[in-house]
Parts: sequence; C-alpha cells; structure tokens
Amino acid sequence: MDATPGPSFAMKTSLFYSKDKQQMQDPEFLPNNDENSETSDDDEEVEDSTVVLEIIIDGKNPAPEQPEYHRKKKRCLYWNHIQNRNSPGTTPNFENKEEEEEELHLLNPIDYFRKFISSDILDLLVEQSNLYAVQCDPGKPLKVTKSQMEQWLGLCLHMSLSKLPYTRLHWSGLDETVASIMSRDRWEQIKSKLHLVDNTTYDGTDKVFKVRPLIDHLRNSFRQTPMLENLCVDEQMVPFKGNSGLKQYIPKKPHKWRYKLFVLSDHKGYVYDFFPYTGKISPVDNANVPDLKPSANTVLQLAECIPNFKNHKLYFDNWFTAFPLIEHLATRGLWCCGTVQPRRLSNVTFKLDKQLTVQGRGSYDEWETHSEGVKVTAVKWMDKRSVHLASTFLNSFPMDKCVRYDKKVREKVEVPRPNIVKQYNMYMGGVDLCDQMISYYRTFFGSKKYYHRLFFHLIDLAVVNSWMLYRRDAESLKVKQQSQLPHCEFKYKLANSLMMSGKTMSRERGRPSTSVEKAFTDKKKVDRATKPIPDKDIRGDSVGHFPASSTSRAKCKLPGCNGKVHMTCIKCNVHLCCDTKRNCFLTFHTK
Repeated sequence: MDATPGPSFAMKTSLFYSKDKQQMQDPEFLPNNDENSETSDDDEEVEDSTVVLEIIIDGKNPAPEQPEYHRKKKRCLYWNHIQNRNSPGTTPNFENKEEEEEELHLLNPIDYFRKFISSDILDLLVEQSNLYAVQCDPGKPLKVTKSQMEQWLGLCLHMSLSKLPYTRLHWSGLDETVASIMSRDRWEQIKSKLHLVDNTTYDGTDKVFKVRPLIDHLRNSFRQTPMLENLCVDEQMVPFKGNSGLKQYIPKKPHKWRYKLFVLSDHKGYVYDFFPYTGKISPVDNANVPDLKPSANTVLQLAECIPNFKNHKLYFDNWFTAFPLIEHLATRGLWCCGTVQPRRLSNVTFKLDKQLTVQGRGSYDEWETHSEGVKVTAVKWMDKRSVHLASTFLNSFPMDKCVRYDKKVREKVEVPRPNIVKQYNMYMGGVDLCDQMISYYRTFFGSKKYYHRLFFHLIDLAVVNSWMLYRRDAESLKVKQQSQLPHCEFKYKLANSLMMSGKTMSRERGRPSTSVEKAFTDKKKVDRATKPIPDKDIRGDSVGHFPASSTSRAKCKLPGCNGKVHMTCIKCNVHLCCDTKRNCFLTFHTK
C-alpha cells in the first residue's frame, strides 16, 4: 500500500533553523531581560506576527491548507533616563471655542433640575407605573398623574434631608410638610408600582433593563453641558446589599457590597457621562477605535463624548492606565496622566525602592520615550511608598513642596514633589467629590426591588449635577461664595418646588395628621423668629393660593409693609394684607 512519505529529520531541522534565523535577523526582535517589563495576559503592548511553514515533497503540497503559527512579540520601546530636568512638559492650550450663548443669569433650582429630569421622562414614568399597576391587579389601578409624580419625587428629596430612622416616622407628627402633601399609603403605593419599562418587552439581554430609559436620558442630558479642560475617569459605588447579580463585593471599601458605575466628570464634580458595570465591558462600537483590554475600553467608552483635538486633559488611576491607551488618546488630541502599574511599561527600569529610600522621602526617578510620534514620560516617586505615573503632557518639572507627617521626628515636614504628582492630585478627585456630595443627603429607602437603589441614585446624581451647574453659573456671574446656595439648601428649595410649584395643596383621602391641624395654634413663639418666604416659582404659579383667616395676628410678609393682619395664604402659609386700603396678597403673588 502506497503511503505518502513524511519529511526527513534533516528537512525538519533546516526548516526550523531558517525560522530561528529569520527571528534573529529581524531588527525588532530583541531579547528583554528586564525584570520590570513583565507583561500579563491583559497587556496589549504586543503585535501579532505570522510565520507560515510550507513543506513541499516531490513538488507537491501534502495538505491543501497548512496551519498558521502565531507568536506574540513585545514592542520594543527605548527609554531615556532623565536627570535634573529644567523645562516643563509640553502642555497644549485648551481650545474652548464655544458659540456665544444668551445672556447668563441664575435660575431657580427646579429649572436646573428640569434640564436633566424633563417632562418626557416624567411622562414615561407615569405611563409605565400606571401600566404596571394594572398588570399586577386590574382591580386596583394606580391613576397617578404627572403632578402627583413630581410631588412624590419632591417628598423623596425632602425625606433624604430630614434623616429619620425609617420612612413611616415622617407621618407620625415629626414632619409636618410630608403629611400635608401626600398620605402615607399613597406614597407607598406609588413607590411599590414605580416603573420605567414594560416587563413584557424584556428579552433577557440587558441586566439594567428596568432603569435603562432613565440611564440613556440622563447620559444624553449630561452631555449637553460644555466640558471643562480637566476631566477624570473613575469608579462610582452605589451601596446595596440586596439580592442582585449586579452587585460587587469589594472588601477594602467602607460599604463592601455595591453596584459599580464608571463615570467621566470634571475636576469640580460635574458628571458628563457614565455607564453601569454589568459583568462585561465591550469594545467601542466604532471602527476608528481599537479594541484594547477591558479596563482601557472603559476609558474609550467614556471618551466618545469628549470632542477630539480640543486638548482636553484626562486623568485616571492605575486600573485604567496602559501604554496603548494613552498612545491612542494622544492621536485624538486627548492628553492623559495617570498612575500606572510598572509591568505595563515595557523595557523601563526604575530604581528600586531601597535606592530611592536611601536618597530620602520625595526622591524620584524619571524616564522618557517616543512612540508613534507621541512622547510619554514615566516617573517613580517615593512618598510613604512608591507611586508610578505616566503622562503625555506632564513631567517632573517644576518641583514643589508638599507637607507630610514624619513619624520619626513626630512633626510635619516638607517633602519634594514632582509637578506630575501635583497636577494628578489636583484634578483626579472629581468623581470622588460627586460621591461625597451624594453621600451627604442620599435618598435611601428600604426595598426588595433591586432597581429602586439605582433609580434613587440616578435622581441624586441629577440633583448634584443641577447644583454643580448652578455653582458654575454663579461663578461665571462672579457671585460671592457666601451668597451661593449650599447643597443642602439647594436640595431643600428643589424639593419644595417639586411638591408645591403648580400644584394644589388639597391632599387625597387618608388619615389626617394631628400636627397639621395644630400647625397654627400650637406653634411656639421664639424671639424675632419669622417664617421663610416661599420661592418665586411657588409664589407666582397661580395655583392654589387662597386667602384664609388665622387665629394669630402677625406682620405682613410683603417687603415694605408694616401692617399686622389675620389674613394668610393657605399655600404659602404667610400673613398678607387684603383690605380696602392695601392688597398685599395680590402684589405678593404677582411680583
């Protein structure tokens, strides 16, 4: 029986020898014995090279298709050691050429809030909540209106400020405002039927299907605000311990069980874009954007909304930083700075920690390389422990001083600090600042529905962004910081506007609150105490303002009037004149 003879041993040897010879003659194939240049499976600083071996015997190919042998080859980066640098990095000027807008003026808190939570998303919330109530029990429709939904949201924001141990205490006489707006059972009924989508349309692919319309709406709304020069990318955690496959366990965090969001913000805390982590980070759906490792794809996803070639400065930490990422962003006019893991910088040999420790706290080691027309600077700085940073526009010059506590001498000392470290610390904390503002007055209600925690977090995020936008306008108009509304007062005014602006104060049927009945008769008098005047959007909405006679006599609240009267407005809850001589009631509600 005829058999096709295989290649001889000599033939095999010559073939593989030619392959090795080809590698040795390749100028890019260089050995690397640097212990700091080890790369993991996630590193993307490699190029695929294909070698095809074809064996021909008796002028014939023994197989119609031969397998391809792939090998990964490290990219050769040549780093220059920099000592005693005396010039700063090349920092491109930020090109902020926005079209001229209309005359800027401060708005009411509810006007900023409605830029993000518009009437469209409220209509969707009302429609889907009513539909879900009918699907649960056709005999018990919810019949919620847009006005009631705004009042319900206002109550949620108001209760986040009062900080009572549990929700029902707000209707026990401790909070007069809540009981006068909506009954307890009605509030709980709306909360239990809160919905944004139709459950019958769920296809099982999107893990945040329940809140996807609100996520998309907020992302589009946040992007409409012009971006500042310095931006940062970081994680945002949402505390949650319920039953959900989306929650992450991070033992080093104060709240170990959390949802995770990836956020793009400026250094002042305004969020421009975000997306929730659902277990997998896909590449960017854009042919011009490369597919890098998942951590780098996170930055590329968020950077899609950043305009190219405007010279924005982008900061992120070592979970995101990789050489291919900062190299690609530089080609788009986005300049980066971030802490980095040394193994992600190929062929660079930093000084050991022991060497830097001998030189003293604040010593550093600096290297520089050029790749694809992009200059990258890497710095290792010794503080309490070593930290590595890489940037395409910053370096160590100029050096400055920072204050640190020295345990040996038990006092604070000045430590030299490179400029790249200073700029990173200055502009990296935008997402943390947003987290801090949310945590002060977080809207938190117990619920078995996993999407409620995400829904209330998104509402809090819209409130913080509204306040950040208000602060930006106030600074542009040169309003003194003492005259600007703090976050707490801004949220309080917003809650009142949602509950009262354009709404009647007639509550639906329910158990009356005893504290509301005694609001005027049992109020204690304090020396020189005055009732707050409602905001203009509440006074001038022309809804539900009716005169009533009060048992107490007080000074008229219209500025400039000194009359003392019994007449009050049942909605504004203030004393106003309304007689043949003066009509302060009309003036107060129209001007």
